[in-house]
Amino acid sequence: MTESSTPKRLEELAAGYVVGNLDLEEAEEFRQLLQENPELVTQVNLLEDVLGTVERQSAGNSFRQTFCACRPLMMYQA
Repeated sequence: MTESSTPKRLEELAAGYVVGNLDLEEAEEFRQLLQENPELVTQVNLLEDVLGTVERQSAGNSFRQTFCACRPLMMYQA
């Protein structure tokens, strides 16, 4: 297993990809991984859904309200 394909690294890359904070090399690496791993596309879609929910819920809500609203979505990832 290469360093970029360890579960922890994939999770870090996916999260960085979703929030847009990967550097150019990491972004290219992750785009390649997305092409090779359809299940990774599903994980990215889930993270994007969670992020969208957090953004919508956080407008005027406390962190606790936001977290509780997103918790069911995050449980599907496990």
